[in-house]
Amino acid sequence: MAAIAWEKGIVTEVATFETWDPAGRTFDLVVFAASFHWVDPAVALPKVRRILRAGGTLALLWNRLTPVRPTRDDFALIYSDYMDADSAPADGRFDEIGAAVSSAGFTVTQRTYPRDLHYSGQQWLDHAFTHSNHLTLDAAEANELRRRLADRIGPDGVAVHAEALAVLAAP
Repeated sequence: MAAIAWEKGIVTEVATFETWDPAGRTFDLVVFAASFHWVDPAVALPKVRRILRAGGTLALLWNRLTPVRPTRDDFALIYSDYMDADSAPADGRFDEIGAAVSSAGFTVTQRTYPRDLHYSGQQWLDHAFTHSNHLTLDAAEANELRRRLADRIGPDGVAVHAEALAVLAAP
């Protein structure tokens, strides 16, 4: 992704957030879009507090997709043969993350933006198989899981209740 940004003339710094050096810079906005689960909050949150200007905001954003037809439970029966129940796609840790940010001294506002969506079977499977817990499966298991999910989904696709989620925090 950095190489693509560089090709377009976008200044890019490659580092983990924990090791990145802000070099004295401060910011009005720090955003983690579907990525906060990759950082250590014990390191990241104090660093965010240091680099946010007065009146600045930390924004943690992601989407929660809840299949309603077939249901999450329908899928869980299949997933249980391939990964821990805690590893199957889940609603995320929206409240848990909001509490961690709050306990780090931020004033937190949580917002959800609901909508209902429909995915074809192929679209749903293509999305599911971008998740690391799917990508790390042995190829034969991944193919079998994909086939079983496709059979369960059938020709009607997947009806999904979706929410865009935001934790907005000010130090």
